[in-house]
Amino acid sequence: MSDNLKRILKIVVIVALVLVVAVLAIYFFTSHKTVQIDKMDATSVKFVDGYTDYLKRVDGDLSLSDFKQDLSSTVMDMSDLYKDGNAVGVLSLDILNTISDSSATTTAELKAELEKLLNSADDFFAGLGLKTDSSVSSEVVTIRSSSVCSKYGDDSEYCLDGTSKKLSANIYVKDKNSSNWVILLHGNTLSGKFMYQSMGSMYTENGYNIIAPDFRGQGDSDGKVAMGYLESLDSYDWIRYLNENYDVDNLVVHGVSLGGATTLQLATNPDFSDSLRKEYHVKGFVDDCGYTSMMNVIKGPLQMANISNLTSTLEKVGSSLQEFKDKLKGMLNDLQMPVSDTEISNFISGNISYDQLESTLQEKYPDYYQIAGQVVNSTSSSACSGLSYEECVKQSYQNIMNEMSKNNIDFSSSTWYQQLFPNIQKKETDDGLVDNLVKFLIIDLVDVGLTDDDFDIYQDSFAGNRNFQASDKVLIIHGQSDTTVLPSNSEVVLEKATAANTALHHYWKVESAPHAFIVVGMNKDKYTSLIDRYLECIENDVKCNFD
Repeated sequence: MSDNLKRILKIVVIVALVLVVAVLAIYFFTSHKTVQIDKMDATSVKFVDGYTDYLKRVDGDLSLSDFKQDLSSTVMDMSDLYKDGNAVGVLSLDILNTISDSSATTTAELKAELEKLLNSADDFFAGLGLKTDSSVSSEVVTIRSSSVCSKYGDDSEYCLDGTSKKLSANIYVKDKNSSNWVILLHGNTLSGKFMYQSMGSMYTENGYNIIAPDFRGQGDSDGKVAMGYLESLDSYDWIRYLNENYDVDNLVVHGVSLGGATTLQLATNPDFSDSLRKEYHVKGFVDDCGYTSMMNVIKGPLQMANISNLTSTLEKVGSSLQEFKDKLKGMLNDLQMPVSDTEISNFISGNISYDQLESTLQEKYPDYYQIAGQVVNSTSSSACSGLSYEECVKQSYQNIMNEMSKNNIDFSSSTWYQQLFPNIQKKETDDGLVDNLVKFLIIDLVDVGLTDDDFDIYQDSFAGNRNFQASDKVLIIHGQSDTTVLPSNSEVVLEKATAANTALHHYWKVESAPHAFIVVGMNKDKYTSLIDRYLECIENDVKCNFD
């Protein structure tokens, strides 16, 4: 072979090697890189423009209370209209937080505050730190809501059959050889995909794979939002699906806001507490800003005069604040304790506190209050021949009043109940009349999938003897400036976890942080460091000392 030919061959080999290296480099950097998501898509821009136009049309003479109610109702309507936008869920949450936390004293001040927020929407979204790792494979899967269908029947409105109506989730596999998993449970207005983009890297960088469901009525899942209990049954189905289709040794449940409430429901539900740990390998629970009971969904905002949160909660489940007002007023009228529209509005807006309304009714209508309280607390719609709870209460109350009149019973007497029902001991309760009416309103308007017969059993994650198990590793996170879900909820979680003597119970109180602060990009570095330590604890008990 000539020298020239040898040189040509060498050059060809070198060029070929360079090309191979270049191709491999291109493949590596295009297939294995983290991509920042810092631009709103066209749908999100339409959401921002639409809400900005709405603010421009607002009557400056509108009262601040009415303005907050209208603001919250509108943002929920628009978040549904533009739900596919990548920024819509988190912008809706930011708007609701702003309305709740604002110190504005006039409509004009709050309007200006929100206009400023929307004008900076691009910068806000870019600063969230959303990202996806292109080395992580992703898949969308759908299932039937088996647990809900089993509990309520295939013909129930709550049953999603897996064909015409489905539950949807995104599965992200970082390491196909890893048996470590987390199920990320999102908050109201958000989605599983957003949870992955917002905080998934905390887990994938620790070698964890992720399943991120869309709750019923949100994202790509069918059905209606149910505020925690039905979502916990659906989450159980996803955990079962995961174990049936993947290798799972360590599974963490991590929820934010509504997801946090669902996490607590899941952790303490006695119906499947053993299978969750022993069969499906759940080792830990992360509760971030979750509420401990559904009563707190309504009662919390009422106590804090948080009109925006109460409005958004009711709007999301297909009701309205006006319907809540009308129902409350109607039931009090039926119980012969009439209240005016002004009194109800003052109660909703916080000018009259929860306890003040209770005291006012007790002082203004002492006789009727005593009878009504007992009737409302004792009535079960299942014993009323198919009547609604509202009709059942009204009928029971009227029957008692008729009996008292017919038998000349003095209902100012402390023995009136014994005279009417000599063989039935009067039921004493710490729950006030307003408490019980609010319970009815949650059952009727929020449609949480419970009735007055089983509401007390399942609405509270820690009702009766419900609690964590000793093997659980519990991480509790709550912003201390949260006016949507009060930090006192997390204090209850800590108290219960301590009483259960769990393998870990650590509470991170995040000063000056609002509701669901992590999804709006706050305290991300500290949050990530805490999750790193927590996952070490999940895999090794020796690492569970957080003191």
